[in-house]
Amino acid sequence: MVTFRSVPKIGSERICIAISKKASWSSIAKLAQLPAMRLTVFIPFIGIYLLFSQQTEPIFSFSHYFIDQIKISPEENFSNWSLYFTYFGLCLLGLASLGFALLCPSEIAANPDRNAFSFVENSSNGPVNSKTNFRFILNSYTRNTYLLREFENPEYPYSIRTAVTELVGEMLSDSEFAGPRDIPGVESNGAGYEDLNDLIVMISEDYKAAWIYTKPFYLLAPKYSVDISFLKFDTLNLNSHPKRIFILTMFAAGLFLLSVPTARVFSLLAYSLFFGEP
Repeated sequence: MVTFRSVPKIGSERICIAISKKASWSSIAKLAQLPAMRLTVFIPFIGIYLLFSQQTEPIFSFSHYFIDQIKISPEENFSNWSLYFTYFGLCLLGLASLGFALLCPSEIAANPDRNAFSFVENSSNGPVNSKTNFRFILNSYTRNTYLLREFENPEYPYSIRTAVTELVGEMLSDSEFAGPRDIPGVESNGAGYEDLNDLIVMISEDYKAAWIYTKPFYLLAPKYSVDISFLKFDTLNLNSHPKRIFILTMFAAGLFLLSVPTARVFSLLAYSLFFGEP
C-alpha cells in the first residue's frame, strides 16, 4: 500500500517545486516560439559569417560625435567586445530554441495553452482519445507514485497525484460499484478509508482477469474527457525538469549577454548627461 508523505516540505523542496511549475514547457514556449527567437536557431551555424564580416563592422561602430558624447577613447575598440557579447548571446538563444524544439513534448509545443490543448484533444476522435489519455495519466501516476523518492518529485508534484486520485474517486462514484470494497485487491488505508492507489494501479495495468472491474472506468472516460485532457496537459507540461531548467538558463544567459552592450552604452550616456561637461 502506498501513502503520500505527510511531513511538511522543507524550504529547498518548496522552492524546487515552485521553480518547476514556473519553468513549465508552456511557459518556456511563450519565449521560445516568438518569431525572433525562432530565427536565432540558425545563429550557432551561420552567425560567425553574418556577424564577423566586413559588411557588419560598421553596424557595431559608433559615429565620432557619439564617441565624443560618451567620453570614450577613440582607440578603445568598442565594437569588438560589443560584437562578442552579441554573438555569444545569440548563440545561447539559438541553442536554447533548438533544445526547446527537440525536447519539448510535441503536444505542448503545438498547443501550449491548456484550454486550446483540451479543445484539440477532444475535437477529433474524442472518445478514443479520452480512453488513451486516461491510460496515459494512470500510467504516469503509477510510475511516479511507486518511485522511491525522499522528496516531492518536481516532474510530478503532489497536486497532480491528488487530482488523479480525485478524478478516479469521482468516476468510482459514477460507476456501477458501490465502492472500492466491491473490487478485489483494493484495501483500506490506516485511517479506515478506501485506498484508491491500488485501484488506480489495477485500472492502469488493465490485465484481462480484472477487466470486469477496469472496463467500466474506460467506458466512463469520454464523460470525463475534459478533466482527463487537463491532467494530461499538466503531466506533460512538467515533464523533464532538468532539461527545462537547462533550456531556461540558456535563454536567461543569452538575454543577459545581449543586454550588456546596451547597459554599458546606457550607463555611459547617463553619466555624460548628468556628470559630464556641458
